[in-house]
Amino acid sequence: MRAKPVSPPCRKWACCQTATEHPPRGQKEAGRTVCACFGVGEAAIVEAIQSGCATAADIGARLKAGTNCGSCLPEIKGLITRAGVVKKIA
Repeated sequence: MRAKPVSPPCRKWACCQTATEHPPRGQKEAGRTVCACFGVGEAAIVEAIQSGCATAADIGARLKAGTNCGSCLPEIKGLITRAGVVKKIA
């Protein structure tokens, strides 16, 4: 009888969509997935917005989110709008 392979704790946490545990030490909470194509979570997008990304194209350049199928673009734009970002025109 072969033993069932055991996943490392961090992989188990990352793959479980209903995980109630906190992320492993040194990893940030990803939040809900916004871009399924590239596995980009809401927290990463909000962090990018807070660090200066003001458009969906900026987010795409930094995180790749929204650059494949595009179905997440409305959500990305909504996060930008809710953050109150105003793009400065040079």
